[in-house]
Parts: sequence; structure tokens; C-alpha cells
Amino acid sequence: MVAALAAAQSDEVAIPPTPAGRTISFFPYRGRWHGADVAYSIQLSPDRFLWLFGDTFVGRPDTQRIPGDSMPRNSIGIAECPSGQACHLTYAWISRRSGPPSAFFETGTPEFYWPLDGFVSGDTLYVVLQKMHSAGDGGAFGFDYSGVVLASVNNFMDPPNLWKIVYQPILSGNTVIPGVAAVGPTAAESSADPSAAGANAYFFTWVKNGRSPEVALMRLPSTSLDDAAISSGQWQYLTKSGAWSSWTTPASLPKDAKVIVRGNYTEFTVIYHPELRRWLMTLPGGFMDGAALLSHANSLTGNWSTPEPIYNYPESQPSNADHAPNVFCYAAKEHPELEGNSTFTFTYACNSMKQTEVLANPRLYHPVVVNIPMSKLVGPAKK
Repeated sequence: MVAALAAAQSDEVAIPPTPAGRTISFFPYRGRWHGADVAYSIQLSPDRFLWLFGDTFVGRPDTQRIPGDSMPRNSIGIAECPSGQACHLTYAWISRRSGPPSAFFETGTPEFYWPLDGFVSGDTLYVVLQKMHSAGDGGAFGFDYSGVVLASVNNFMDPPNLWKIVYQPILSGNTVIPGVAAVGPTAAESSADPSAAGANAYFFTWVKNGRSPEVALMRLPSTSLDDAAISSGQWQYLTKSGAWSSWTTPASLPKDAKVIVRGNYTEFTVIYHPELRRWLMTLPGGFMDGAALLSHANSLTGNWSTPEPIYNYPESQPSNADHAPNVFCYAAKEHPELEGNSTFTFTYACNSMKQTEVLANPRLYHPVVVNIPMSKLVGPAKK
């Protein structure tokens, strides 16, 4: 499937400020892009980065959000970031000759894709997509999982309107979602972590598990990324003993699967920091927690520390101008390409149960950039 009619909205954006703080200018409300959430980022080359967004407000050029804005289920941004200069960001979705704009990654059915994490392996970009469908009363949480798909793009250095996207089903159902965070083969092998040796892609996996959701860890050989269905027999899961075992039951995990972290973490990032000799896991926290969380480990396979708060979302504080009983914050993810030598950078987004609040307040439903001194988070691993 070719995204041949991708529409682009281009703008200059500033590198987020230091020290710690927040800025709305990094994702400008110019052109037709009026805000989105999710905000994973993937390095495509030393100076080029892909941003993945979820539901996206697309409206009239240079206006505020209005009830008539369209909302494609996903969009992307391409950031060109020459060293020492401001980034140049181009948004893209599918624009048709008639009808409203639609998602950049499109199912062609009433179901839709929300992006998860991704990586580049060899000469191919891979993006994990969760396939969704409407459910319940159609309110703020009126959706459910249909399955997981791996999208691949061989010509990802071309303009997005020329991308040739191939969609591979991984699994169906709503109980096991691999790819809520992903570590590509190149990042794993360059980490100096013995547990990540070998050419594998690692997929942190949300497991429904009744009322006690948890995260497990899967891996897939890089040579099998173009044959990614569970039925291929190439997937493995990490066991409690630290071994890897074949995974062939997509609707469930074997009872001996190791729990990496416990909690309802459906989107996060895992990044290796050589200066710390540790992996850092940035988590959104629950809607009621009001804080971004951090876990860390010397090894990709664990043991991971108990997630701890690192930043209280200001919008969750009654004294904040954007606070309201219906507002909640989520989607915390690290972006190492924006970090200095001693700075930890992540984004989050806030939403509301009431659409009128989101339409009226441009500081909601928009990636917020936060910088924290790395020294406040975790010290280097002991030799």
C-alpha cells in the first residue's frame, strides 16, 4: 500500500529549552495540524527523525481547533535536525480529492491503527501498529484492540508521500500486545548488554491478565522481521528463569513468562544509556497517578526497578491553569535525540473527558516537552 497522497504541513521548530521546563512551540499550531498524542520518535539517520502521532486534529490552515476539525486516527512528522540548528518539522497524513483527511497508516476498513514503537533494521523502517475498533458507548475510552500489525518501509528516506508501506499481521485479539516499547537489533547490539547479544528485535509486551495487567518481553530475530506473524514460529518469550522459549500462543502467554513490570502500561519507551550503563524505561503512570514514571535496569532482561515518579504533571495539580476534573495526562516517552550530555528529555500529553475543554484549550492534547537533569534520576551502574 502506497501513501501516495500524503499531505504535508511544514514549519520551523525550536529545540526544547534547558533547564527543565515545558514548551508548546516545539510542535507548532501552524498549517492544518492542530494537535495529537502518542509521540514516539525513531531515528532514521543522524539528522532525520520520524515522529508517530495518534488521533490528530486536522483543520483549516492557521486557525484554532473547532468542532468541525477532522481527526485522522494517526499522522506522522519528519524532523530534520542538523547539528546545532533548529529542527524543521513536516507533518503528514493522507489527503484525498474528496472527503476528509485520513490516517497516514490506513487499514482500509472501519478498524484503525494507533502507532506503537518502531526502529530501523538494516535498510528498513519497522513500525508496530495496534489495530483498534470502536466499542462501548463511543466515549473517551470507546475502543478496544483487534490485533497487532508490523508496518515496514524500505524507502523511508524518501518524502512520506512516496513511502511504500507493507503491512504484516502479527496477531489478532485484545489480550497480548507486543511492541508497546521496542528495541531494534542495532540498538540492542550496541548497548554492551550481554543479555541483548545477537541480532534480535525486542518487543515489550502488554498482557491483559484480567484486572492485573503486566508487561512481558518477546524477541524476534532480525532475519524474521519480514515474516513476523506469530505463526512463523520465530517468536520467543523471556521465562522466569531468564531463558528464551518459543512463543506460539498469541492469545496468551505461558505461565512461566517473566513479568518485567506490573501495571497497565500500554505505551512507553526503553532506551540504553551508555554513560549510565543502564536501560531507562519511561512510563506514563496511571491516569490517577498524575506523574511520569521511570524504571531502570542493567540488563534488558531485568531485573527492572519498581517504577518511581520523576515528574508530576502540572495539569494534574489543582493550582495549575489547565487543571480540570476531566483532565488526565499520559503518553510519557523519552526522546534521546533531544538530549544533551546531562539532560533527560521526554514528552507527554494531556486530554480531557470533555471534548469542549480540548477544543478550547490549545495546551491540551499536544505533546509537551520536559527536560530534567539526568543526575536527578539515576546514578551510573556500579562496575
